[in-house]
Amino acid sequence: MESSTAPTRKPPLSSLKPSSQDASPFFSIPGELRNRIYRLVLVKEHDVLVSHTGYTRSGLLGVCQQIAAEATAIYYEENTFQSLVTDYDSQVMYDLCRHLNAMKQRGLSVRIQGTFSLNSWSPTPSWKNLMLWLKRYFHREVTCGMVWGPIAARLLLRDEITFYTIGAMFSTAKALTDKVSWDTVEKALETSRQTLIHIDPAWRDD
Repeated sequence: MESSTAPTRKPPLSSLKPSSQDASPFFSIPGELRNRIYRLVLVKEHDVLVSHTGYTRSGLLGVCQQIAAEATAIYYEENTFQSLVTDYDSQVMYDLCRHLNAMKQRGLSVRIQGTFSLNSWSPTPSWKNLMLWLKRYFHREVTCGMVWGPIAARLLLRDEITFYTIGAMFSTAKALTDKVSWDTVEKALETSRQTLIHIDPAWRDD
């Protein structure tokens, strides 16, 4: 359940530097109670929508460095980030993962294996985008692939074979990570393109 929050803004996915501030009586409150307050403000009942323009983040995280250090991990570890994948474009996920890695490099305790809720319905097939997504997944530059079963396929009104085929491609990329080169994986994945073209000739376009 959320309490009233500080004004929010929609920052880019680059790192934000909180302002410094003199010690506040707030920090005399026991840490356990501070964490409860942080969760009331920061943890959402709904997913945090991440788009190409960024995402909405509470102004609380920019109040001062100590609050940022204490509360940033709560925000990123305990919320679900929903990324709408359009035309199999993984750029939003890629930018967010880079953002989280940058914060980790600054010493913030952020779990990089964040939870993404993916809506991967895509009306326009794009082999180029799909292969870039797979390459990033293979190199662990994004944390989420596209693995769907028949229920998800029916809910998204797409042909089950498409989702099984693409899901198998991501499973292959994951299984071969750290074992062979990306060039080897790419050649293996090319064999799935003919299956996708048979389902929808648009997969041939790029």
